[in-house]
Amino acid sequence: MPICPICGKGIEDNYHPFCVCPNSVELWKEMANVWRLPAIESIKNIGVEWLFQALEVLPDTDRAMLLMLLWRCWHVRNEIVHDKCPPLIEVSKRFLCSYLESLLCIKNDLFADPCKGKTAVSPDALLRISHKRTVAAACGWVRPDRGWVKLISDGSFLEDGRPGSGMVLRDEQGCIIFSSCRELFSCRGALEAELGARMEGLSLALMRSELPVAIEMDSLVAVKMIKYIFEDRSVKHLMGLRKTSITHVSRAQNKVSNSLANFARVEGRTMTWLGSGPPEAIELNSFDCNPV
Repeated sequence: MPICPICGKGIEDNYHPFCVCPNSVELWKEMANVWRLPAIESIKNIGVEWLFQALEVLPDTDRAMLLMLLWRCWHVRNEIVHDKCPPLIEVSKRFLCSYLESLLCIKNDLFADPCKGKTAVSPDALLRISHKRTVAAACGWVRPDRGWVKLISDGSFLEDGRPGSGMVLRDEQGCIIFSSCRELFSCRGALEAELGARMEGLSLALMRSELPVAIEMDSLVAVKMIKYIFEDRSVKHLMGLRKTSITHVSRAQNKVSNSLANFARVEGRTMTWLGSGPPEAIELNSFDCNPV
């Protein structure tokens, strides 16, 4: 078999370009800092089916990460083989993170294209989405388990660049512990507004309650990033200070923090209310909580 044209140190089989060649190894280890990837040393060359074995044990999201990484490794290899300037590791890292984020956005909402807000869907998909939204609209806020408090946060972002965030912490009876809104002066998109709201809300929740915090967000992409991708040390530090959980909810279950985020964006206000909130938020809260 031919020798690898990149490093000249190994046989060019279907394993070497991805798991042995120095360029791929470097990118793999860099992406492992932000993605949940198996250690490259754990991927053994068992023959032509090495990739199937590596993918078989991974959850769906992790499997997608590994496949996208290998795809990028092959692209970089081809650039070098064809005498082109290969992209820097940091460029490949940003590209892969952005690409996966876009795919998760599409999976979250088939109506949402990253550029135009449009995409083609089948009639069956439309029916499933319509049914899902009908069921979600009938749901309200769900009380946390006994001995927990629940934080719901939301970000509001329009193309005019005036973002805002809103958050509300409630106890198991549905009583507001605090509500808050914040104008975001530096924000590049809706996802960043969502993540900013989550950070701000958790910081306040840790100050206003000593109980474990159940976090809910209506952005599935943000939830998946925090669970599986996000490696920011400040996020890890905050979540490590208290027992926490994070789940995705529908927009219908997130009316209060959504109104607070819109209030911050429209009014350009940054405020915190202890045990209360602006009139609209208080009114929504009275309808938002399920009866005992």
